This record gives sequence, C-alpha cells and structure tokens, in this order.
Amino acid sequence: MTASHNAISWTNRSMPTLNTMSSRLQKTALVHNKNIVLSLTLNDKTANLPLALHQAGANVSVLDMNAQDPIQHSLQSRGIHIYNTPQQALDSEPNIIIDSDGNLAPKAQNMLSIMGGIVQSTSQITNPSFPILSLEKSPLATLFTTLYGVGQTCVMGLLDVTNLQLAGRSVLVVGYDAIGQGIARHATAMGAKVTVAEKNPIKGLQAFHDGHAVNTITKATSTASVVFVCATGVLTHHHLESMQDGVIICTAGHDNSALPMDYLNTLNPPTQVRQDVDCYALSNGKSILLIGQGHALNDATGKGVPIENIDLCLSLYLGALDCLITEKPKAGIHTIPEHIEHTIAIDYLHNKGHSLDS
Repeated sequence: MTASHNAISWTNRSMPTLNTMSSRLQKTALVHNKNIVLSLTLNDKTANLPLALHQAGANVSVLDMNAQDPIQHSLQSRGIHIYNTPQQALDSEPNIIIDSDGNLAPKAQNMLSIMGGIVQSTSQITNPSFPILSLEKSPLATLFTTLYGVGQTCVMGLLDVTNLQLAGRSVLVVGYDAIGQGIARHATAMGAKVTVAEKNPIKGLQAFHDGHAVNTITKATSTASVVFVCATGVLTHHHLESMQDGVIICTAGHDNSALPMDYLNTLNPPTQVRQDVDCYALSNGKSILLIGQGHALNDATGKGVPIENIDLCLSLYLGALDCLITEKPKAGIHTIPEHIEHTIAIDYLHNKGHSLDS
C-alpha cells in the first residue's frame, strides 16, 4: 500500500460513526447509482467521506482545486473521479452535491440535474430552486468541531511548533467564541494562567464563570507571554506595542486579517528563528514572535481538527444526504433535523461503548 493509502486507513480506524452510516446507506441502497459530487479540500481525513459514499454504491466525484497530490491519486485508484475546476464537476450532471468549501453551490443554481439537492457547510444561495440542507447551525458541526476540536488543535499545534510548555505561562485569549473557549479550556488543562479579552459582556461573564480572568487587551498584553487571536478578536499595532518583549502571537480558526499585517509589513523583514516562527522587531525596540505567518494555527502548522471530531462532521454530511433522499424537503434552505443529529450522537456513543437512557 502507498503512504497515502496508509494515511487514509489510519484516520478511518477512528471513524466508526462514519463507517456505521456508510453501512446503513449500503443496506438501504439509498445512494446506489446516484451521481454525487463533493467539493472539499482533500486530506487523509476528509478522503473518507467520498470513500464512504463509494462503498455505499454511489457514483462519486470530488472537486479539489489543489494541485495533484497523493490523496487524489489514492482516491482515483479506488474508482473516484477527481475534478480540478467547478465547471468540470458540474458538467458531470450530479444528482446531489455536498459542498463543504462553497465552491460549487453558487454556480449550480440553475442546474436541472440537481433534483436531490445540496448539502452545505454554510448556505450561500438565496431562494434556491432545489432543497439545501445547511450545517451552519448544527450543534454537531459547530460545538464539537470548534469547541472540542479546534481548541485542542491550536494548543497542541503551538506546543509542537515551539517545543515549549504552557505550564505557568500567562496566556491571553482574544475573543471568547467557541474556538476561544476551547483554547482557554485546553491551555488551562496544560497549566497556563488564562486571561480572556472580550467585548461582549455576556461572553466575558461566561469566561469569568469558566474560571478565567477577564480584562482588556491593552491591560492583559502587558503580562501575556502567549496570545491567541480568535475569530471574534482583533489586534491593532497599538496592542502589539503594549506587549512584553518576545511575546508569541498566533491566530485560531481564521486568517491573519485579525492582525495588523499592514503595520508589520512596514517593518524590516522578519527573521525566521524556527520553522513557522518569525521574529519581528517593532519600532519601539520590542520584538514579537508570529506563528505560521499569522495564518490559522490549526491549519497552518498543525494537523487540523482531531480525527474523532471529523468523524462526527463527515457523518453529519451522510445524515443530511439521507434526509434529502428520504424526506424530500421542498426547495429552500433547511437546517439538519434534530433526529439526524441524535442518531449520529447515539451511534458515536455506542461505538465508544456508552449508552443513553431511553
């Protein structure tokens, strides 16, 4: 077996929920001979979704606009078509589209072949002519992927990149969204002293009741040695200049738009002091250490969300697909029915050896 086959097989070992749902689809023949196109960024974890559909009897194609890589070749060797442009994917006349990254749905509005509908991570179409199931408000997609998944990935990613420990360090979490909550939780578990900066008073109160200090960015940066900037947080160049010398800065769950990159780009080019760690000399004589060029720590330097969390997310796509076919919702945008989420949660707990009261 090739290295990519082995990598996919390794992640599949920790995806029992996805495999359970794939077996269920195979037994019911719901997707047998249906043309299903998936738009997603392929890696050793996400590759299990097209494989699960293929094993259930569907004719599966994947739109992945990244350069050819071993994961693509691995799927092609197993009978799955790979497209590199949206038009190629749409020309295959899919019955159903699973659009994880938003590259297909906006272009498929007038396609007559898409009678089954579209499953999307976030809805990008208004008044669609076919049913769309959106995962945007799904507790399984948001709570378990962001709070429990991204939080762990960011903290562990920082430790892997720097080879430092968090115990005893003052950590500032800017923005107490689900990702910020996850980072604060995991950093605290590693022995860090966490302070949260948040504009929303309710989120600030929540952070306090979760056991964290709450303060303004300006006051907290004077003592913080590590700063995580989350999706609802923003740093200015004034914040940078108020930080202690040698502070470590990283973003979580989004790109570097939350950082004052325009200001940093006016400075002398940074010095790479370690792989994925750049040192910027500020105009006030202090320096900062920027991780992964300011891009999302969970993707830029880490391995992404843990496999078990991806298992839940990919299973949700199959559950939504099942709903499209069996319940045939009307044209429009719909949320994932609660019973689908409950079924996936029960399957997950069962596969882990746990059970619930009836």
